[in-house]
Amino acid sequence: MMTKMRKKTLALFLALGSALSAAPVSNSENVAARLSARELGETPMLSDLQEMCDRIGGRPTGSPSCERAIDWAVAKLKAAGLSVRTESFSIPTRWLGGSASARSLSPEEFPLRVVATPYAPGTPGGKAIEARLLDAGEGTEADFARLVLNLGFERVDALLVRIKKTLGSVAAGA
Repeated sequence: MMTKMRKKTLALFLALGSALSAAPVSNSENVAARLSARELGETPMLSDLQEMCDRIGGRPTGSPSCERAIDWAVAKLKAAGLSVRTESFSIPTRWLGGSASARSLSPEEFPLRVVATPYAPGTPGGKAIEARLLDAGEGTEADFARLVLNLGFERVDALLVRIKKTLGSVAAGA
């Protein structure tokens, strides 16, 4: 059953379509007719999405896939009849995911599941470091509060300050 709003919307589209087909067609009216036809008909959205995902892939700023995406978008917009220009810009840093690995050495040796965190400092020169493994449970707020207290800190921010200082001294080679 059609709602009143849907009936009004359908009537508006039908009226617009008949008005566009009955009037002499100027360039701007032709554009309006094409737009309304696109609204009611097939669109390239799914094929564009598939092309972006399958052919171009992830597009971190500054990466080769980002450049392919820009070229793709420029070509699509020009094909639609638009005047297109690109502008360059600089970014202070860029992060592209790399490999990350860790393992427990004692009391038993086993691999740990880890991921690289965007913009986190790497180890100096990519060399391995040894550090104490901390158990944050399931990562809940209560788990972190317990961990902070077990480490002798009163608040999480005090622990974070200590971690940053430690990372800074590791990076400096201390």
